[in-house]
Amino acid sequence: MRPRSNIAWPGYSNQGIRRIRERKGYERDDSERNARSPTSEITRKGKSMATKKEEFVSLDTLAHGAAIEMFNKELDVVLDNILDPNTKAEAPREVTLKLKIKPAENRRSADATISVVSKLAPIQESRTLLFLGKEGGRAVAAESDMKQLNLTEASGPVPIRSNGS
Repeated sequence: MRPRSNIAWPGYSNQGIRRIRERKGYERDDSERNARSPTSEITRKGKSMATKKEEFVSLDTLAHGAAIEMFNKELDVVLDNILDPNTKAEAPREVTLKLKIKPAENRRSADATISVVSKLAPIQESRTLLFLGKEGGRAVAAESDMKQLNLTEASGPVPIRSNGS
């Protein structure tokens, strides 16, 4: 490919670049030079090299489809959160797809980072009453009063004793 200016090849003039390309035997089919075509035909010494069709980036092709896969996976997490009976039904949920592009200094390439983040409804809080006490010198907690008789654990009626008998 012939660059439009010497920005792409720092330190070389356009004429110098043409000479380098001619020395290596590259020729370009300039019939569609000004058209923005996704394909280009490059030949070397009259022999056609494989024509490569460039695939331009879109959401479908970004990271070979990873962006869509990541989004769908996070969407499944959000849908599971909506169906969870321990979360508030009306709470809004979000799925955010973020594409961060950091160009190189020469502006010919860029690093792209794809991230998908979701905001879910939190688990609803649950309340209970704890009874605190000590057993064997150690602090303990229970949901039932340890000093009160549990009716389900009683083995039967307990006889009442009198002082005289």
